Amino acid sequence: MPQSVFDYNFSDFQDECLKLGLKKYKAKQVFEALYKQKIADFSLMTALSKDERKLMNESFTTFTLKNITEHIGSDTIKYRGEFADDVAIEWVLIKGRQRNTVCISTQAGCALGCFFCATGSKYGFKRDLTAGEIVEQLVYVMSKGHDVNNVVYMGMGEPLLNYDNVIKSIRILSDKDSADIGIRRFTVSTAGIVPGMEKLIKEKLQINLAISLHAANDKLRSKLMPINKKYAINGVLDAGEQYRNETSRRVTLEYILLKGVNDSKNDAYELIQLISYRDFHVNLIPYNDTCLDFAPSEKSVVDAFYSMLVDAGINVTIRHSKGSDIKAACGMLANESPN
Repeated sequence: MPQSVFDYNFSDFQDECLKLGLKKYKAKQVFEALYKQKIADFSLMTALSKDERKLMNESFTTFTLKNITEHIGSDTIKYRGEFADDVAIEWVLIKGRQRNTVCISTQAGCALGCFFCATGSKYGFKRDLTAGEIVEQLVYVMSKGHDVNNVVYMGMGEPLLNYDNVIKSIRILSDKDSADIGIRRFTVSTAGIVPGMEKLIKEKLQINLAISLHAANDKLRSKLMPINKKYAINGVLDAGEQYRNETSRRVTLEYILLKGVNDSKNDAYELIQLISYRDFHVNLIPYNDTCLDFAPSEKSVVDAFYSMLVDAGINVTIRHSKGSDIKAACGMLANESPN
């Protein structure tokens, strides 16, 4: 079966063109069409001769996703597609006034089973995605005429459990000869896979890191996120702090506020005590109802939690979640109909 063109970085694709008896500059023409002109059909790449287009079609594939559907919300578009093995994924375009962000998936489902997240709790884990399968999510969005300014690896899956393919996809998408998205426009989110975080430090990629925290003590975090039994809070935060020190990139702690679970004044105080001496940014996230055994905190509770952190000198924001109207917001990707 022909390999996806999205699996190749520019240099490797030049080598493939040489193997096919083509000049190296043909790789430039193909990548220019794919990533700059947003043409994902070899047959429409007029910079290539008819025979060259035929050769490309015989040697490579572009989109491997099929049966792609779009659910359009007030400020987001949720895409769903299936691969040849019938494994399905979802990914999201988040529209902003000055920038568009694509939230892409790195795995079909998730194996971590965080109890507040629909991806693992409802859909389970199917398999890792290849680098090309990650890249083509973004290229598909671009092919529909949308400019993309930011990329967040916050869709389905735990990115650092598919480490090699995630890093390869970032290198492809940030390359000047492909999508040319600035490296600092990428954010990778993790539930706290410490070995992956330590590897990421060595990459020196200057990407942003987000850590899903959601509790300030190990007992509660282990109840919400079973992965905490393997990678406890202090080790996760130590790795995050090391990443911040080595890369000078912002590290964000994601904290979903769950009614009556982790949103009390005592929870806020615990969080302050935990991170007051560390250089982290805290992102408070109102819970999006996923029909699991949780409810969102009242606005007054969210505001009080926020105020306690601000008064303690913590760098904190409240995220305005987008996409909940079409089940496209944080924790809601589970291949379910938005209706």
